[in-house]
Amino acid sequence: MSYLKLPKSRKSVRTARHWAAPLLPVDVREAAVLVLSELVTNAVAVGLGARAPDAIEVEITVDTSGQVSVHVTDPSDLALPAPPSDVPVDDESGRGLFLLDALADAHGWVRRASGGKCVWALFHSRGALTVEPRPPGDICLECCA
Repeated sequence: MSYLKLPKSRKSVRTARHWAAPLLPVDVREAAVLVLSELVTNAVAVGLGARAPDAIEVEITVDTSGQVSVHVTDPSDLALPAPPSDVPVDDESGRGLFLLDALADAHGWVRRASGGKCVWALFHSRGALTVEPRPPGDICLECCA
């Protein structure tokens, strides 16, 4: 498991992408980095309006079965919206959940007991992995406790 704590700043999106890329198997790297970028962008957007001083937390786990999990926590208790049914082509936002649906093998979110939420995405790599497996249990075991 790799962990990164970031300030609620737009610069954190780039930092998260550069930090995560070398941690990810090649066959899921592009999709996972794009999803991570979207999740951190959303966390920054909702976090900038939140009164809580908490930082954004990012966790990436790659286990020996090829499961890659990406978790992003933020201080906002706002639920994720349902994907809009129609986004005008010239809109600059509103496609994040479509990206998650298209690129991740599974995704979701949970409220954290301590406040805020954890948004997660799973990817299944076919590459050979040499890291320790993640312990069984809740998908969001560490970040949502």
